[in-house]
Amino acid sequence: MTVEIYVKNPRVYLGLDEFDGVSDGDKELEKLASLRERRKLVLPDPNNIVGHEELINWLTEAEFSTIDELNKVSHSENDRYINQILWLRYLSVKGKQDQYDVKIVDTFGITFPKANETNYTFELLLQEIARLRLKEDKELYTLLYEYSTKTFQSIPILSSLIDILLRGENNTNELIRTFKVYESIITEYEQVHGLNSSPYVVLFLEKLASLTSRLIKEEGSHELILNFIKTLKLKFEDFTEKFQVPFKFYALDSIHIDPIFCDPVFVSRISPVISSLIQSCEYLCQNSLDAPDLKKNLEQSVKFHHFFIQLNPKLPVSLGLVKTLVKLNQIQSATKIMKKTLQTDATNFKYINFMIVLLVASREYSTATKLINSTLLYIEQDSELSKAENDDIINLKILEILVIEKIHSPQVALNYLNDLFETYHKFYGQPGNASPLLDKIWLLASVLYENNKLYDEASNCLNEMAKPDLSRKAWLNIAQNKYQEAHDQIESVLTPIPSSFSPQARFSAILGLSHLAYNHPETFKSQKDIKSVQARCHTNLQRLRSDYTFSNHHHVYHFLSLSYEKLGDQVSLQEVLSYTVNLPDIILDLDEL
Repeated sequence: MTVEIYVKNPRVYLGLDEFDGVSDGDKELEKLASLRERRKLVLPDPNNIVGHEELINWLTEAEFSTIDELNKVSHSENDRYINQILWLRYLSVKGKQDQYDVKIVDTFGITFPKANETNYTFELLLQEIARLRLKEDKELYTLLYEYSTKTFQSIPILSSLIDILLRGENNTNELIRTFKVYESIITEYEQVHGLNSSPYVVLFLEKLASLTSRLIKEEGSHELILNFIKTLKLKFEDFTEKFQVPFKFYALDSIHIDPIFCDPVFVSRISPVISSLIQSCEYLCQNSLDAPDLKKNLEQSVKFHHFFIQLNPKLPVSLGLVKTLVKLNQIQSATKIMKKTLQTDATNFKYINFMIVLLVASREYSTATKLINSTLLYIEQDSELSKAENDDIINLKILEILVIEKIHSPQVALNYLNDLFETYHKFYGQPGNASPLLDKIWLLASVLYENNKLYDEASNCLNEMAKPDLSRKAWLNIAQNKYQEAHDQIESVLTPIPSSFSPQARFSAILGLSHLAYNHPETFKSQKDIKSVQARCHTNLQRLRSDYTFSNHHHVYHFLSLSYEKLGDQVSLQEVLSYTVNLPDIILDLDEL
């Protein structure tokens, strides 16, 4: 058994095979000191990420002219493959890996082993060559695939193959097949030897996390993604429990998250796994079955965000955590976290925009206005801005208009519209090329004109958009009491399945149809039609309660309250009425920033 220490005892750096059965920390240190006095190099097991870092530190300070000199201080001086790995590792830390004669691998040869033999250390050498990419991926793939046919389903070979496939494209099916074989071998090993003795836990977690993230990004099979996410969660829980990683659990509204002190290498290896878990939770949120399922997935996302913060206390808090807290209606917590994050980068315009939305949601209008004004003053003094910063500034000026409308009136807000267009033209030139950002400005202009009862101007703004927004045109017709025209436009958005319209347009159309069904039932021909449309609206509104993007929009619950009132369901009515009171008015969805 190899002594493997993770977080519990970071003083012990190396996994030492010769200390079979040792479990006492002092004995481990004593044996380790003895080995160091003899200046013997040991290759740690794969799990011993602290040991590998210690080896790198040792090799950085060492000086060897040839591999023969290294062999003399190797604990495995008779294992030519281990010594090749140590030599290659030495060259890599010195930045001289290109001096390694990779052709020597071809001279070693490898044969299919007998039942009592192994090619394990040779396979580790191939894994090291693959890790350092000393050959082109295509050549490495051919080499590893060839050797995989001559082994007993080697874990190092399969591990390296997976790494190469993860770096490639258009190979997802082969990647999944290879990973399934890899997973079955790892599982069998852990069943025989126990998880505590498995040297592959961290490596497996890393590969599982990378593959899960890739499947989500590629929008693969939903069932397949769900299976991978389930496995990733279970394996991560096993890892943290068995090896006593001291993550703490905090309440949703917690602002202060205490760091846990782990080796930097451990942090660098496990942080991407947690990032994949956060991404997985977002995927589950977007595919939630119902409102309770969405809430559970959002809360899990917060938990993994807290884990990430515990490992990386000096990094700015992810905006993803702020978004998630908002969707859980934890506005005060999100605002406090955003304030702390803004202190780390006070000129980050995206952070500022998030802060403004949260301040308005908390009805801190005066503070929001001061932040807008101070930011605009700073922008005037900074002439060198990136494309992304320009986009953020346009969003900032959109927020400025929305805040002014909320504090003062639509008429006052309208006075700021010309400045918004001028800023856009300054950044991007005259409107010749269509863009989603320009459409966003035309949409805002249309709403402002409508709120000022300037309907022709509002309609002209919609006509300027590169991509027509029928749901917005429907609302404009509703404002002018043209209910039948509005209904026809709404049906044009909702009827096609699958729809070519954006989720935002469909959301707006559902609200428009609900407005007609409950506030203007005369739009429909008969009582039967009215009941049919109201039933359809009720179904769509219930679905929106579990929708990741729209679940915390108070309009959803307003129309649901009208629906439950019609149905005479007092219990459900009181429930949704509490939402209409407690949900904040988000003037601009954080996902749009």
